[in-house]
Amino acid sequence: MVSLWKLMGAPVDLPARGSFPVQDSFGLRVAVAMLAKSLEPGRYDKTHQQFEMIRKLRAAYSNKTSMIILSVSIFYYQEPH
Repeated sequence: MVSLWKLMGAPVDLPARGSFPVQDSFGLRVAVAMLAKSLEPGRYDKTHQQFEMIRKLRAAYSNKTSMIILSVSIFYYQEPH
């Protein structure tokens, strides 16, 4: 995904680990990266890639973000020993 952002001239700034504001500040960039990826030659069609291959970008970004938020939540709510 970072290479696609560089190709588009978009800034490469992934969310920092820690608490996040309640807003979608990166969703649009992920969507544009998915569109750019869809225009690359695919395995079964030389003009584009199929959605099943492109959706992996969205899943990877979503999993990373979810795990960071979960780890911060677990650390914050953990009782002192």
